[in-house]
Amino acid sequence: MKNNLQYHPRLYLGNRLLGKNLIWIKHRIRHGKGGYYLLTAPANREDMLDLIPCKYIQSIANRDRLIDVVGIAEDEEDAQELLTIIVNDCLKERQDLNLEEYLKCLQSF
Repeated sequence: MKNNLQYHPRLYLGNRLLGKNLIWIKHRIRHGKGGYYLLTAPANREDMLDLIPCKYIQSIANRDRLIDVVGIAEDEEDAQELLTIIVNDCLKERQDLNLEEYLKCLQSF
């Protein structure tokens, strides 16, 4: 399988993943294992983020598109909580919902 997954330098992790082995988690994600959910940069300009279940990552990653992962959650509920955290951080920092610009700014720190 191609490794088209690019992890954001300031990767968000769901509360249930804090303190767990991130290298092992990324390995499992790359092979489509586990119930993880990825929050990624959107595939289109209409969405703010995509929420991708790990079980679909192999078929998506084999396309020519680079997948920019901004967050990893243990399950769907954890992913929804993580999405709320990211949106609230963006609002707090920028006073708007331009997540694309917010995440770009995070890379420069």
